[in-house]
Amino acid sequence: MDGGDPVRTGTAQIRINVTDANDNPPVFAEEVYQVKLKENLPKGSLVLQVQATDKDESSNAEIIYSFNNILDTERQIFNLDTKTGKITTQGIIDFEEKGTYTIGIEARDGGGLSAHCKIDIEILDDNDNAPEVTFTSISTPIPEDSKLGTVIALIKVRDPDATANGEYTCRIPDNLPFKLKYQLQNDKHFSLDLKTRLDVFKRPELVLEKPLDREEQAAHDLILTATDGGDPVRSGTARIHVVVLDANDNAPVFSQPLYRVSVRENVPVGTTVATVKAMDLDEGVNGEVIYTFQKITELVSRIFHLDSGTGDITTAEKLDFEEASLYEMEVQAHDGGGLFDRSKVVISVSDVNDNAPDIRITSLLTSVPEDSPPGTVISLLIVQDQDSGENGAVTCTIPDHVPFRLQKSLDTYYTLVTARDLDREQIAYWVSHIFSLSQLFYSADRYSTHVRASKSCQWLPRWQWEHSGRTSEDHWDLISTLSFICLVFIFELLPLRSIWKWPKGPLWTI
Repeated sequence: MDGGDPVRTGTAQIRINVTDANDNPPVFAEEVYQVKLKENLPKGSLVLQVQATDKDESSNAEIIYSFNNILDTERQIFNLDTKTGKITTQGIIDFEEKGTYTIGIEARDGGGLSAHCKIDIEILDDNDNAPEVTFTSISTPIPEDSKLGTVIALIKVRDPDATANGEYTCRIPDNLPFKLKYQLQNDKHFSLDLKTRLDVFKRPELVLEKPLDREEQAAHDLILTATDGGDPVRSGTARIHVVVLDANDNAPVFSQPLYRVSVRENVPVGTTVATVKAMDLDEGVNGEVIYTFQKITELVSRIFHLDSGTGDITTAEKLDFEEASLYEMEVQAHDGGGLFDRSKVVISVSDVNDNAPDIRITSLLTSVPEDSPPGTVISLLIVQDQDSGENGAVTCTIPDHVPFRLQKSLDTYYTLVTARDLDREQIAYWVSHIFSLSQLFYSADRYSTHVRASKSCQWLPRWQWEHSGRTSEDHWDLISTLSFICLVFIFELLPLRSIWKWPKGPLWTI
């Protein structure tokens, strides 16, 4: 500006540049950051992005981020971008391992000024754990006669998840205020019960609900399921193998109450004629069956042997139908616990034609007058066969060419009589063979009868018969009787003669 009038001025521009001094530290938007983070996030998931500002410029405003006061384990889980301030996951976040984290972050500018903040991270529980079911005490094996309500096992359940994920509900029984849900599958004999212990917690117990029967089922495989309250719902299972011990609750039972067998009398000694069998549903000693005879006669104990282990009844001596044709015996089967059953055995012995007919002469005339009329009684015979039925049916015969014949008087009685006139001068002596045959021709017997024709007893009085209305059959009976008396008289005189000379006539053997 000059001093004239008018005053005149002149102007000029001056530019002054102010250089920055690092007089401003970085400033975080918040001193404490609150973050809620779900567990099990995949690697690289964003946790938080922190941001700090610096009023300086240029290098004084360039901020570098870093962790501050952080554990090495936390460094393995979280990653911090030093330029952007983004915090991401680089490890597995597990709520059950650690539920909260506190991380310090530092922001430093190019001039060395810095600021700090804190991040509180709360890990949110995810229902990633199923309940863990364990048996703290197991009583197995268990006797099959255990009382109802017997405690089989004590159960412990643990779920590491928190809140609803770790809350339990109980299915059995449904009305109890306990949040663990158990489900017992595949068995009707057991149930779950909840008992309050001294620590006030309700703990489940596996108890016997229905009677056991080892013979029906020797073991039970139980599956216990515990279900939590998370979303999705998770469950844990545990298995228990309950072995049922045998109790002697079953007596032996014979396969049949009466055994009937038939055996031929000629079987060898040691032959098994019958086998009794009893079953015991128990096991071990309780199921071992021992066989014994009960209430038997001395004859049965002598003839038969019973194997106590197998139930085989064998012959100890030779059977004889003629001695006994039927045997009855009682067999007892008892187990190791004292229970028993009884059965009856009836053994019928069938006859075998093992006995030859027996011929017995009850009376015999060895000398007969030659003038004896036909039908004169020579001998009385009894023919018997100890066999039965057809085996004991006997037929007696003599050769047809001899002057004698057999007359059957009763079933087993025969009479040997003359069949025609005798002639001593022609044949003075006979040897008569009497054959007895069983009907089945399995056995036979022969008896030889020696008959001598003597001179006629002329000195004996002759009887004059008058017809009195009797039949010829009556006459023959009387004549036979008188002839027999005569022959007996002669027979008694024979021992008085010290020497007997047979005539020189021919000898006829029949």
